[in-house]
Amino acid sequence: MTGRATQLDGLRALALLGVAWFHWTPPAWQGGLPWPVGIYYFFALSGYLITGGLLRDRERSESAGGGWRGAALKRFLWRRGLRILAPYYAALLLGCLFRAKDLAAAPLWYVLHLSNWHMALAGWADFTSHFWTLAVQQQFYVVWPFLIWWVPRRWLLPALLAVAAMGPATRALTPWLAQWFVEPGIVTPAQLDFLALGAVLAVAERRGLSLTHPGLRWAGMLGVGGFAACYALRQGGLEGPWGYPLELLLLAVGCCGLIAAAVPGFGGWRGSLLNHPVLQYIGKLSYSLYLLHNFAPVMDWVLCYCQLSWTLTGAGLLIRLPVLALFSWGLAWLSWRYIEVPMGRLAAEKR
Repeated sequence: MTGRATQLDGLRALALLGVAWFHWTPPAWQGGLPWPVGIYYFFALSGYLITGGLLRDRERSESAGGGWRGAALKRFLWRRGLRILAPYYAALLLGCLFRAKDLAAAPLWYVLHLSNWHMALAGWADFTSHFWTLAVQQQFYVVWPFLIWWVPRRWLLPALLAVAAMGPATRALTPWLAQWFVEPGIVTPAQLDFLALGAVLAVAERRGLSLTHPGLRWAGMLGVGGFAACYALRQGGLEGPWGYPLELLLLAVGCCGLIAAAVPGFGGWRGSLLNHPVLQYIGKLSYSLYLLHNFAPVMDWVLCYCQLSWTLTGAGLLIRLPVLALFSWGLAWLSWRYIEVPMGRLAAEKR
């Protein structure tokens, strides 16, 4: 991929809005729809973007000759650390300030980016439940360069497909894993098809596959449609033994199809929507917004203190939701302006 594919930011924004709606509204307002599926788009996008960057680094370094992997690994981890970890640890400090119970009770799991394993064992947390996805991504950043840079080129695609197969295989073991885990679906291996299929798309693109190829569009549509069908069957109690593993695998294919379509760009109303300035702005702040949006319900304390507890239910939610959105935007803007932007500049200087 060359340049910036702005429609990916539009998709980031839509994914984030779906997750925020899930966290901020009661089930009656959600219509039985899978609002949090946006987190899986983030996984697939990370697989695509990170792998593409690692492949470019490998091609440049191998053409220059000499030993390069050790120094390149240090640079990669340093750059990712500056961009990702500074806002992350700032969010942890804010979570402590807002008295997030799970963070206070088990801080090392969060500090060491193992919160998904902690929540898999202990159950969902207040305010910090979304941190499980951030833990998965940080584990991915640490491990992925070894796969992309050390595996011989001819074995890279088979290796990625083998890694992708671990996702549905792990989810198929959910009944067995339930002996030890309260939430076995959020352990890292269960997400590997999203990360690895995003990586497969990046490898295929570097090897000459055009992202405008009709097969990618058809695969994306079939993936999204298959996911919707499996989800509807599960909601209706008709899920078979392979329903859940297959459902998310189809979603992974659908996410990759969306990415493949958004990089060259959708046309018509879909392109206009994804390029809309509001969605582009939300997409620009999406990392900080995702980090901080689940702290917004702390404003419920403020509303109750101001004797506005009636805003927490019924039609009063129409007042509460803008309050949560403005609070999240304020926190995210501060994080983006004073942490993300300076750290991004510093990371660019370390290239």
